[in-house]
Amino acid sequence: MTDRVLIDSNIWIDCFRNKKSSNVEHVISLIRKSEGYICRIILAELFVGAKSDKESTLIEEYSSGLNILETTTNDYINAGVLGCKMRKNGITIPLPDLIIAEICIVRDLSIYTTDKHFDIICKYSKLKKYISPQ
Repeated sequence: MTDRVLIDSNIWIDCFRNKKSSNVEHVISLIRKSEGYICRIILAELFVGAKSDKESTLIEEYSSGLNILETTTNDYINAGVLGCKMRKNGITIPLPDLIIAEICIVRDLSIYTTDKHFDIICKYSKLKKYISPQ
């Protein structure tokens, strides 16, 4: 079985800024096996956070080897419904994270992230986290 993995912005940032990170090897492996995915909201987060033209160029180069996912109106509706469900339980999650989670859930992707919001989302949904091989 192949993994289909959406790579979150915090993993990308770690790769761009810390070339010795173990995440670099895992991301490259996912890209080579065509198992790495990205969505436009993560691309936007990366470009907003780019600290230099060099980082922007790296983002463009790496993302060109990825499967870029389209989003639908239902992705946004489902993200809102999930956010409402969680808020009723006293938990508020940023909307971009809810949208990213829904993109993964609907398309049966795991999320590769260190963002703790996704650990919480996993408890209230069918979201799966990618555990990188050590």
